[in-house]
Amino acid sequence: MRAILLISILFFAVSGTAQSLKDSLFDGKPKKDQKEIITSAQTKDSNSYRAANNEVYTRQKPWKKFIEINTALISIDVMDSKKVKYGIYDVMIEARIEPDSTVLLERITCDPESSFIVNQFSEAMKTAPKLVPSSKDGIIIPAKFKQPVSIRKLKDQ
Repeated sequence: MRAILLISILFFAVSGTAQSLKDSLFDGKPKKDQKEIITSAQTKDSNSYRAANNEVYTRQKPWKKFIEINTALISIDVMDSKKVKYGIYDVMIEARIEPDSTVLLERITCDPESSFIVNQFSEAMKTAPKLVPSSKDGIIIPAKFKQPVSIRKLKDQ
């Protein structure tokens, strides 16, 4: 009987604390939803932002296609090679776009280390497409960038 009395007292004490917490958070009333009103000026800004993003996406299409094709080709070479152990290889390509639109390779790193994969990407980078260079205040400048790529060599099952 004492156990039932003790459990009921604990139940009412905890529910009373929860009600006081709710009152302190909301002052006894639920808060109204504060919706943001979008004006026509904000819509124009978002349209220009969308247009700028489409321009950047259009500039990146050749690079994206180049990376996808070469990653697939290198993955096939890795699967056929006995020089590469099984596992997932994270490759980081560091390059820069010169003012004349050429892409120059600065460094390729591979984790875990695999000279075969690094050599394959180095050879592929020799045929990199020309990209639109960056500009700052109307002056064309070199732009550095990094491209992560993941190569997987799975065991035959």
